[in-house]
Amino acid sequence: YYFLTKFMGVNWVGPGELGEVYTEQPDWKMPAKIDVLENPDFEMRHWYSPAFSCRQWLAAGVRMSFHHALGNVFHPDKHKDTPEVFPLVGGKRYIPKVKEGSHALGGWQPCTGNPKSVEIAVKHVLDSFEKNPGMATVSLSVNDGAGNICECSLCKAQDGKDAFKGEGRPDLSDRFFRFYNAVIERALEKNPNARIAVLGYGAVKEPPKEIKVHPRISVFHVMPSKEKLEAWKESGGG
Repeated sequence: YYFLTKFMGVNWVGPGELGEVYTEQPDWKMPAKIDVLENPDFEMRHWYSPAFSCRQWLAAGVRMSFHHALGNVFHPDKHKDTPEVFPLVGGKRYIPKVKEGSHALGGWQPCTGNPKSVEIAVKHVLDSFEKNPGMATVSLSVNDGAGNICECSLCKAQDGKDAFKGEGRPDLSDRFFRFYNAVIERALEKNPNARIAVLGYGAVKEPPKEIKVHPRISVFHVMPSKEKLEAWKESGGG
């Protein structure tokens, strides 16, 4: 898509066939030399609308995997025999039931403090890159929806001191980025090109306060402001 836009004058200005703009060039020839170096402010941006397919409109769409992922990484059908990687809620392990629809694996988060959870996530990252070597990142984003977060001592030890002091959702950024940092550090031991991407969203919408984000972690902020982007950059998030 970049090539067609840059060298053939093709543009996608809106959804569908009507938005595809080009002039037929039957005598077009490949340039004798192509030498292009660009350093964009954002390595990737993503626009989502359920009203229409905008993939072409955004010149071929997503190059990175970054959306909600932990529900699949810790899918209850795959890990029901290791209940300790699921959240401890009210003194019992919450084993999610897979629902129908787009939020089938939402409404809970895994136990990030358990070493087995790190092992599972590291294996997922390494396996994903092995199966898809052209991928730029593997997503470990939190599940969508609130509630059913782990209350075990290992997870609480990962939290910032003010994690539960605000109104509404707790601030779990320190918890999750301690987990993410551990995963990427382990993955890099086996694959020096490993890189993960996560959403700055929901309970992790704020940068962590007590730790730095590993430089091999890309953070996708939902509806960001200039101030929030600067804060994430200061935290180390790419």
